[in-house]
This record gives sequence, C-alpha cells and structure tokens, in this order.
Amino acid sequence: MADYASDNEIPPSSMKSERRSTPTVRGHSSTPVATGGAAQPLFETVDGASSSATQSPLPSAPQYPAPEGLSELVEIMDGRGDLILSVGGEQREFLVCSRTLCRASPAFEKLCQQHVRSIDGFRRISLIDVGVTPMQIVLLVIHGSPTKVYPKMQDTKLLHDVLVVTHHFQMTDCLAPIAARWLKMTYNHNVQRYEDIAVQLWISHQLGHLGCLKQTIHSMVATSRLNTTGKMIGLGAADHDEYCNYPTLQSLDLLDKIEACRTRVINILLGCVNDAVKNLTESPRQPAPAKTNGPAQNPTVCKVSSEPPARRRQCDCRMLGALHRALYELNWHRIDYRSSSPHRLHNKIGEICRQTLKEFEPPVQAHKECDPFGGSLPQVADIVRTEVAKIAFDRAGFARRSQALGFTPAGSGN
Repeated sequence: MADYASDNEIPPSSMKSERRSTPTVRGHSSTPVATGGAAQPLFETVDGASSSATQSPLPSAPQYPAPEGLSELVEIMDGRGDLILSVGGEQREFLVCSRTLCRASPAFEKLCQQHVRSIDGFRRISLIDVGVTPMQIVLLVIHGSPTKVYPKMQDTKLLHDVLVVTHHFQMTDCLAPIAARWLKMTYNHNVQRYEDIAVQLWISHQLGHLGCLKQTIHSMVATSRLNTTGKMIGLGAADHDEYCNYPTLQSLDLLDKIEACRTRVINILLGCVNDAVKNLTESPRQPAPAKTNGPAQNPTVCKVSSEPPARRRQCDCRMLGALHRALYELNWHRIDYRSSSPHRLHNKIGEICRQTLKEFEPPVQAHKECDPFGGSLPQVADIVRTEVAKIAFDRAGFARRSQALGFTPAGSGN
C-alpha cells in the first residue's frame, strides 16, 4: 500500500468487522449527516503532549448510592440520576443524569422534553434499535468514567458502532477523552477486505482524521472492482456485497468520488499497454549520441541504438512481435477491466512485460532502451496515491472535527 507521508503513517493491526444499520429511536427521526470533506507521526495526541485527554487516565466520576426502590437490574451511571434509558431489544436499563445527557446531545435534549416522570419519579426513554454495548460506552464517557472503556479499545467494530450512535444523537464530540487512543489501537494501515474497509472508512470520517481516511480510500481503490450491475465491491465480497449497500457509507457522499478515482486508475493502467504498442509503431527512436573519449558506454543501452534506422526498426519489430505474443498468450483480450481491481490489472500488465522481454537474447539488460514499457512499470500504489490526492475534501470541516476530538492538525493529516 502507498505510504501517505503527508497524511501520517499508521502501525498495522488486525481487525474484524460486520455491518450494522443506523439505529432509530422511538419517537425521534434520524438526523441528517454532516459531510465534510510532510511526514509526521500519526496520533500525536496519544504519544505527544497535545491532548490532556489521552495522556493519563481521567478521574472517575464520584459514586453515589443507588436511589431506594430502584431495581437491581438497572445499571447506575449516576446515583443522582433522574432518567432511565431502556436500550436495545432486551430493554437494558441505565440510570443517567438527564442534564448531563442533554448537554452532550441536542437530540436527547428534544427527547427529554417529550417525556414526563413516571409513577416512580423517573422519566423513561426507550431506545429499541440502539445497541446496548455502544450506548453503554457513550454513557460511561459522558458520565465521567472513560477509564472503564479502555479494556474494550481493541474492538474496531465496537468503535464503529459507538460512532453510529454518537452520530445519530449528534454527540460525537463527547468521545474526545477516548477517540485518539481508540483509533490508534485499532487502525489498520494495510486493510484489505471489503467489510474492514467499510468499517474503517466510517470511523476515519466520523473522527475527522483525514490522513486515515485517505489511506483507507487508497486501499479501497486498489482492491475494488465492479460487479455485474456496475456497482463497486471489494476484496472477498460476493456480487451483492456492494459498498453502496452500507448505510453508513451511503451518508458520506464519498462513494461516487472513490469510484471515479478507481476509473482513472484503471484508465492509466490500460494506457500503459496502449502506450507500449504506440511506442513501437508510431514513435521511432532517435539514434544514440556519438561515442566520446569519456567513460565506457552504458552496457544497458541497446546495441543497435546507434546503428542505422533500419537496424533500430528491426529491433522494434522484434519487440512488437514479442509484445503481441505475450498479450495473446496471457489472454489480455479476455480481460474484463470492469471486474478487475487495479491491483490485479497491474499484476497482469507486469506479467505481460516480463513475458515480452523474456524472448530476447542477449539478456534483456542489453535492450533496456527497447523496452516498450520504458524500463519499469509504474507502481500501482504511486498511481492510486496520485489519483486519491485529486479527491476534494472539506479540509476546514475535517480540521474542526478532529480538533474537537483531541487530534492536532498535524497529527490528523488536515
């Protein structure tokens, strides 16, 4: 994979993931998504001194005894709480402080205004479609107990689900005490499989980390292909596992840009083969410079390069014939460019190049100047990195989001 030096490096780590739809809340409609759009160590907020939230464990919130008469099944987030949240299909209950919740989330502020106290003196809100563990993580953080989340920070899928909840309730900024630490522990620099890419793309975007986002897009472009309906799918995906089917990715307004980037990369790779044929048929090479009394002639220059044009044409004809035979033997005419990933297509072109030069005697080094691919095939990572850099992002929006979550501008690649 390409090394985005200007957007920071990330140590590799493994991760597993799966999809989950955006939660809905009883009596509350989903809020619209806000989209945004020099080598330095990644995640300065963890290793440096730029964020107090991630340098040392934060003190836990003071503990108060549970109110009398409260069921033992209710998890106490605040002993002085006045609101009970019933979460998930099993309706797991949490006693929380409504004022703390409303300060963290405008969406919860509206919900609290719609509910009156029940007979036991507590207001109750039911969140049926919200995951229990992700909501528990959010409640622990906003009630001053982020250290209790640390043991769970190896789970990338959990971070994804937590960000689905915080995005839905407009409270992602509340994750500032744990965001940088969690991202550093789970980010995979060399992510390959489609489900992992989808999860990581959402996480990077929600946390406003442009460097991580661009590196993930790089992996997505290099490994993606089109299915029978023309939709983009990734490595290991079945024909129906389209990226556009992920609810979280649908909201990012990025898939069209990424697909256009993939198309540009494919066209560049196809152009390498077309240019190789063109170089041998339409662009006769110029004679090599005359010998001087200086150093000996470079032995890698073609022997016939300084000979009359007829000899140069003869060498070009031999190379052209070898190239056409390689294209035919390796079934280039049967390649489906739409269903091939840039990485696979690059490997095929490299195989064609090696097959073409294999026919030549003396050794291929003596025909470097005759190589129709110019001596070396461009690396797919370099091509993808150049095209990903052309995608327009709202850098100011990403900078505001990442800084609110405890990243420095340099550490987030913004």
